[in-house]
Amino acid sequence: MKRILLLLMAVLAIASCSKESKEEENPVLNIQNKEISLYRNEEKNVNATSNRKITYSFPKGELHASVSEDGVVKGIFVGNAELTITNGVNTEKVKVTIIPKYDLFYNPLLDFNASKEDVKKYMKSGVFEKIDENTYTYNFGDARDIQEFYKIIYSFEDNKLKNIMIAFAFNGKYRDDAIKYLGERYVPVSSEGSVFVFANPDKNNPFYIGFTFNVFKNLCTLFYSKVKSSN
Repeated sequence: MKRILLLLMAVLAIASCSKESKEEENPVLNIQNKEISLYRNEEKNVNATSNRKITYSFPKGELHASVSEDGVVKGIFVGNAELTITNGVNTEKVKVTIIPKYDLFYNPLLDFNASKEDVKKYMKSGVFEKIDENTYTYNFGDARDIQEFYKIIYSFEDNKLKNIMIAFAFNGKYRDDAIKYLGERYVPVSSEGSVFVFANPDKNNPFYIGFTFNVFKNLCTLFYSKVKSSN
């Protein structure tokens, strides 16, 4: 009887090893969600399954999103990222988009190599006003309505975009959500008094954003400026 039990255990062990061997020979990787959209601090699982150990990484856009060992993606900053999932043999890509919750303004052109013509082509909204040869302004809303009105001001030097400013009323509707607007897009750098500084997380387009407010002048501004090269 004991010999029969040992023989049975041996047969089952061989069968189990054979099954595992076949699984190793035919690795499978299935991804339920090939595209993910989420807000900052929101979490979603890509729901990946495999008969081998799965690893996750963000070779592109790692500052915009993070991923746990279990494949749970978390939004960090608004933008795009590409998640790589592999089991050592099979590899899949997942497109990750962190979408904004606070769309307060018309998105300005943030290409500091842009020319005046580039800005004109990009801006599809707003009332254009040429202040001088190096300053273009786009007005949004009725200037008499301080709740809604704001303006985007582009400044140029040698026909290249130098900086951008968005100006709106302190008593307007945008003030309370301005920090949230910046916080879901940019990295906080410093704050002192009424000045808050943020940095763009995209290393390919480095720039700073300064948020300032003046109660007495009833004015808030977002000021975008290019980071100077160290070369």
